[in-house]
Amino acid sequence: MSGPESIKKLIQELKKDDEDVEHKYVVTVPEEAIARLIESGNSAVEYLLPLLNHPNRYSCAYAVEILQAIGDKRAMEPLVKLLVDEDFADIADIYPQMERHRMSERPDLYEMLELALEKMGPSVMDPILLLSEKFPDHYWLPRVIAKTGSKLHDERAFQYTLKRAKPTNDMDDIEEYAETLSMFKDKRAIPVLAQLIGKDIRSNQMVLGALSEICDAESYRQILTTSGQETMQTTRRQVTSVVEKLEDAYKYPDKYQGEASREWEMYTRELRIQELVRDLIRSTATLGRLEKSLSETEQKALDDVAHKIDRRIDQLPQHYSLPKDIAERVGRRYYIYGKHKEERKYRGLDRLRDRIIVDSVEWLKSKDFKTVTVNEKAVWGWKGDDRSEPKGVYMHVYSSCTIMDWGDGWKEDEIKPFLDEFLTVVDKAARRKQLSSERDASQSKSD
Repeated sequence: MSGPESIKKLIQELKKDDEDVEHKYVVTVPEEAIARLIESGNSAVEYLLPLLNHPNRYSCAYAVEILQAIGDKRAMEPLVKLLVDEDFADIADIYPQMERHRMSERPDLYEMLELALEKMGPSVMDPILLLSEKFPDHYWLPRVIAKTGSKLHDERAFQYTLKRAKPTNDMDDIEEYAETLSMFKDKRAIPVLAQLIGKDIRSNQMVLGALSEICDAESYRQILTTSGQETMQTTRRQVTSVVEKLEDAYKYPDKYQGEASREWEMYTRELRIQELVRDLIRSTATLGRLEKSLSETEQKALDDVAHKIDRRIDQLPQHYSLPKDIAERVGRRYYIYGKHKEERKYRGLDRLRDRIIVDSVEWLKSKDFKTVTVNEKAVWGWKGDDRSEPKGVYMHVYSSCTIMDWGDGWKEDEIKPFLDEFLTVVDKAARRKQLSSERDASQSKSD
C-alpha cells in the first residue's frame, strides 16, 4: 500500500494535463498512476476527492474512474453533485476520444459515474432524489434514478419514474419513459406504458419493447393485436430495407478524384458498411425484442456488438490518413462551417463548373495543397499536419460557388487574403470559360 507522499506524487501525475482546459490535445493517460492509486484503495480517497471540485479537468475524469474502482462511501456526495455539472458533461464528452479509449471497451465516463454510485448502496438514492427536486427538468437525471434505483430495488425510484410517465405526444419523452420503466420489470408499469402507444413508429418500438420485457406472453399478445400490428410490420420492413442497403453498399460507386481519392473511397465504403451492419444488428434486435423471440441475454449480446461497431466507427479515421475535419464529414451529410466564407454567383454556372474545378485544383496544388474532388462538384484541399492542425479549404460549386476555410492550422490574418486570392482564380476561370463559350457560339453562327 502506498504512503501519503507516494500518493501525492501519483495525484500530481493525474494533474499533468489539467492546463489544457479547452481539451484541444490528445493526451497520454497516466495508466500506471491510475492503477497504483486503485491499489492504494481507501487510503487514496482523501487525496482524490479535491480533484472532483474541478469537473472540467482531466484529473477529475481519472478520479471518477479510480473512485469507482475503490467504492468508498466518502465519495458519495461529491460524485452525486457531478450528475448535474455542465463542466463535467464537457469532460465526459471528450473522455471516449482519449488515447486509450480509442482502442478499448472501457465504459464511458457517465457509465463509470453510475457504477460508482451503485457501489454506494441504497443510501445513495437519498441525495440523488433530493437533486431531482432541485433539477426537475434535467435531461439525464431521470435515467440515472431509474438505472441506479432499479438495481438497488428502490421503491421511491420506481414511483418517481412512474409519476413522470404521463400521456404525451412528445416522442423524446415517450422514449425516455419506456426506457426507464422497462428497467424495473414491474408489472405496475403496464397500464402506463400501454397508454403511451401512439402513431410514431420509433416511439412505439420503444414502448412495445418495454412491454415485451414486463408482460407475460398472453397479455403482450393482446396488446400487439389491438395496438402493435403496424409497428411490427414496419419493423420487419426496416430489417429488409437495411439488408437491401447493405447489398448495395458493396456496389458503392466511386465519387472522388485526386491524390488521396483511393483512400477516401475505401474509407467511405467501409464507413457505410460498418454503419449498415450496426443498423442491421439493432433493427434485428428490435424485431426480436418485439416478437419476444430473443432472451434478454441475446438482446444484450446484440446490443454489445452494435456498441463495439460504434466504437470501431469512431476509431476508423485512425486507419486512414485523412485530416480529422474531413474524416468527420466524408461519407456523411455533415456541412462544414469555417470562420470565413466567400460566395460567388455566375450566370450559367453548370457550364462553368468543370473549368472552375480544374483551375482551382491546379492553383491549390501550386500552393502545395493536397486535393480531392468530390463528384466533380466540390474540392477539399489541405496541407500541413494531416492529423492535428492542417490548413484546409473547401469549395463547392452548386447553385453558387462557395469557398470556406477549415482546420486549426490557419492564423487569423492568413485566412481572408488566401480566400480572396482563391476567389480571383475562380473569377478568372469563370470568365475564361464564358469567353470561350461566346467565341464558340460566334464561330458556329459564322459557319
